[in-house]
Amino acid sequence: MTPKTRISELPDFDMAESLWSKEDMALYLSLVLEAGDAAELTHALGVVAQVGNKWSSAPATVTTSPH
Repeated sequence: MTPKTRISELPDFDMAESLWSKEDMALYLSLVLEAGDAAELTHALGVVAQVGNKWSSAPATVTTSPH
């Protein structure tokens, strides 16, 4: 029998941590647009803005990504 995992035990997921390039952001927004959910699009735009704000405050020498 497979052990059950409680939803409360799952780690939090932050989409902003997965967006490492402009291409990642564009793909993310494209997928959200395809879904056609206005509330999700509003959320996605906020996530992309959050990432952009992090980039603008980061040192210019940071160029690595986990990819």
